[in-house]
Amino acid sequence: MEKIPSAIRDYVWKRDHGKCRICGAPADDVHHIFSRGSNIPKYLGIPKIKKNNHPLNLIAVCRSCHSKIHSSGMSRETKEVFIKANKSLSCIHFDEDLERRMKAVLEELSTEEMKI
Repeated sequence: MEKIPSAIRDYVWKRDHGKCRICGAPADDVHHIFSRGSNIPKYLGIPKIKKNNHPLNLIAVCRSCHSKIHSSGMSRETKEVFIKANKSLSCIHFDEDLERRMKAVLEELSTEEMKI
C-alpha cells in the first residue's frame, strides 16, 4: 500500500496536535476519511488528487479508534463532520515551511491525477 507523502502526513499530524481526532488519545496513524480508492462527493469541495491524500480528507487517529473505524466503518454524516472541521482548521497557519512543502506535494499529486 502506497504511503501518504510525508509532507502531507506531517501537516495533518501537526494540525491535529498529534492527538486522535476521535477520542483525544495520542495518535498513532493518519486515516483517510474517504478511502484511497473511493469517490469523494464533489459537494464537499475537496480537490481530486492521487489516492485521496488531500489533508482535508485525513485525520490523526489512535490505534484503537483506527481499528474500530476499519471494523465498523464511519457513517457519511461523520465523514462530512470531519471534513467540515478540517476546512475550518485549514485557515490556521502554524508552520510556513511545512505548509509550503505540503502544497508542493499536493500540486505534484494533482498533476499526476490529471495524467490518469
